[in-house]
Amino acid sequence: MDNVFKKLIRGTSFRSGPSSKVVLFKENEDVGHFDEEFRVADSNGVDFKEYKPLESFEEIELTISTNLQSKEPRFSPENISNALETQFNIKKTTPVQKHVIPVLLMDKDVMAVAPTGSGKTLAYLVPILLKLKDNDVNLRCLILVPTVELVQQVKSECVYLTKGKGVKIVALDKTIKTFDFSIAVSTPLTLYKLMIEHPEMLDKLEMLVLDEADKLLEDGYHDNVDYVLNHLKNKDSVQKACFSSTIQPDLLVLAKSYFKNPIHVTIGSDNVCCSNVHQELVCVTSEKGKILTLKQLINEGKLLPPILIFLQTIKRVNELYQELVGSNLKVEKFTKEMNLKERQGVIEKFRTGETEVPASTIYSVNITQIWTLICTDILSRGINFKGVHSVVNFDLPLTSQLYINRVGRAGRGLKKGKSITFFTINDFKYMSHIVEIMKLSNSPIPSYLLTGLSNLSQEDLKKMQHKPPTRLNIGPVKKRRTNKDKSDKKVGSKD
Repeated sequence: MDNVFKKLIRGTSFRSGPSSKVVLFKENEDVGHFDEEFRVADSNGVDFKEYKPLESFEEIELTISTNLQSKEPRFSPENISNALETQFNIKKTTPVQKHVIPVLLMDKDVMAVAPTGSGKTLAYLVPILLKLKDNDVNLRCLILVPTVELVQQVKSECVYLTKGKGVKIVALDKTIKTFDFSIAVSTPLTLYKLMIEHPEMLDKLEMLVLDEADKLLEDGYHDNVDYVLNHLKNKDSVQKACFSSTIQPDLLVLAKSYFKNPIHVTIGSDNVCCSNVHQELVCVTSEKGKILTLKQLINEGKLLPPILIFLQTIKRVNELYQELVGSNLKVEKFTKEMNLKERQGVIEKFRTGETEVPASTIYSVNITQIWTLICTDILSRGINFKGVHSVVNFDLPLTSQLYINRVGRAGRGLKKGKSITFFTINDFKYMSHIVEIMKLSNSPIPSYLLTGLSNLSQEDLKKMQHKPPTRLNIGPVKKRRTNKDKSDKKVGSKD
């Protein structure tokens, strides 16, 4: 074991950079690309070829079915393509948009799996808007997402895309009594509570979207999602679409139980990180060593801002925050302990890079530009920070899903990004899933990690999410004062 440990720590002083190869992405470099590998198939695994891929948004009109053309739409294809170009500066489609939009416009149910940051939100928003009828004030489309932050983000993107068109888009909450709007975005729990009080609210629904579906099927969400799907089970007129960044067995069960002959769209290889993100593993000797390594990487310009740092518990987020908050590094934390207003404020400040700090003599890089956000996995899902360059897994993600979603916060759209995962010798038994994903992504992996790793099942690792591995404190342990200490202090105060 000692020999292995010597190998692990060799080259990790970071005086001349980490032991694995470091790639710095310059502003003027060409942007990356999404994996063009794809599969579109029916429920029996037979290739589905009855659609025309959408190469650019200017071609939308060619993909609209005769059934849709006969209605009185609120948005024309020209409205949509113009809005995308003027509001988002988008003309071409990403692979998930290219294959999902035309299939949804054929009124087919869809199960879509694509990398994080690949444009899944627009892949369902565009068909939703094209299906809206003019002067219709009924709830026609419902979008379910796992977190309140995602509710606000999806609503904002939809509002931005429909500027000046009078479409009413609502983020559901418990105060809503009437449903005179076309599009609603909600978490499963909020929707469940509203449905108990207003069982008729989905009577005129035409489309249901499950975004971040792999998360929606986890404990804490699953029962409420099941309630909604069971409510709609016998309503064949409701089109259903499901979007995820990873393939999970539960998704296939959901498709079989609730979807009507769904078309499965898979972009890229199964359960692989977006190719735009350079992934690295970095061994550290201890929890304290993680802090030293983090500061050194930032100091040497090998972790470029904005930076997201993920930890396994709120307690550890608070500990790291206390260690970094006085270091002239502009840092904030984000946990579910904060109220909604505080959380929204932090997200907005992180997006805009608000509140600069004076340049530091300690760090060689320009600290006025550094924005670092410390968080738990509450931010690993869906939140679109378009400018995030670097992700740090301060604590090892315990499942493939978590790893893919954390890493996917960087490299959004077609931008390049970087992720660094810290590990200690005690983490060996939890690493095989990360190594496998990195292999598929052709990322550099230290040779000593290629064989002999313990292979815990994804099911075992999922259970550990509720009780993560015990780790030593990040910062100094505060010593409890004894009665003798208090007595000594009183005696000393008399001198």
